[in-house]
Amino acid sequence: SYSIASAPAGERISLTIERLDDGEVSPYLVDALRPGDKLELRGPVGGYFTWDESQGGPLLLVAGGSGVVPLMAMLRHRAATGSDV
Repeated sequence: SYSIASAPAGERISLTIERLDDGEVSPYLVDALRPGDKLELRGPVGGYFTWDESQGGPLLLVAGGSGVVPLMAMLRHRAATGSDV
């Protein structure tokens, strides 16, 4: 119900949150969290991969549901670096 949505080189971390009424975390993130509150963040849970532009391409990214959020962050990063891969 929530995922990091910012590109890796940014100074801020952006989150995309889907508020689920019966969720354990999303109601807190949407309703209670305020600017300046501190959070503890950790890396991804589950499988993941890393890729660098120097590895070349083509690269095919496929996602659905909440997986679209980090995929969009990757696309924003690609655009920001001017990559044609």
